[in-house]
Amino acid sequence: MAEKLAIVTIDGPAGVGKTTISRMVAAHLGYTCLDTGAMYRSFAWMLTRTGHDGEDLKKDPSLLAMLGNVEMVLLPPLPGEENGRVRLGGQVLGPELRTEAISFLASEIASLPELRRVLTLMQQRLGAKGRVVIEGRDTGTVVFPQAAWKFFLDATPEERTTRRLRQLRARGDMATSEAALLESIVARDLADRNRSIAPLVAAADAYTIDTTNLDIRAVVGEMLAHIGSKPL
Repeated sequence: MAEKLAIVTIDGPAGVGKTTISRMVAAHLGYTCLDTGAMYRSFAWMLTRTGHDGEDLKKDPSLLAMLGNVEMVLLPPLPGEENGRVRLGGQVLGPELRTEAISFLASEIASLPELRRVLTLMQQRLGAKGRVVIEGRDTGTVVFPQAAWKFFLDATPEERTTRRLRQLRARGDMATSEAALLESIVARDLADRNRSIAPLVAAADAYTIDTTNLDIRAVVGEMLAHIGSKPL
C-alpha cells in the first residue's frame, strides 16, 4: 500500500465553496493552499486573450504548447479577497478569472486529455512535498490518490446558485440573472460529471459532506474534526 501523504484534497461541483473552505482549512493546519481551478481558468483566459476558444484548442494542439510555455505562478489572495491570484508571464490576474464566461470555458477545456495531463503533472510537482490543501474536481481521484485526507463537498444546484449570485453581486455584477446562473451551473455539472477523462466523482475513500444547509464554519469544523480523528 502506498504511503499516505500529508495532503488534504477537496473535490466538488461548481459553487460549493471549495476555494473559501480550502483556504480556511489550510490556514488552520499551516498548510499551503493549491487552487487547481485557477489553473484551468488561467488557460481559459489566455485562450480568449489570443482570440481562440475551446474548439480551437481541440483542433490545434500547438495552441496548448504555446500557452503552456507561459510561466504560471499561483499567488495568495489580497487582504479582503476570497480568491487567490495568478501571475501569467508579467501580468497578475484576479477577478478576471472569476467571470461566468471564463468559468464555463474552463469547464469546457478541462475535458481535453492533453491539458489535464499537463496541469495534473504541474499540480503533482507543486504538492509533492506534502503539507498542502488542494481543491478541484479530481484531486482525490487522479492528482493525489495517496492523500491522507480526502473530502467531497456537495450542495443542491439551487443553493450553489444562491451562493454564487451573492458573490457576483458583491463584486458589482448586477447583470447576471439567477435563472441564467442556475442554467450555467447545471450545464457545468453535466460536463464535469460526464467527461471521459477524470470526471467529477467522489473518491471511494472520501469523506462526503452535503453543505446545502451548513454554513462555512460548520463545514470547516466538521472537516477539521475528521482530520483530527485520522492522524498520519
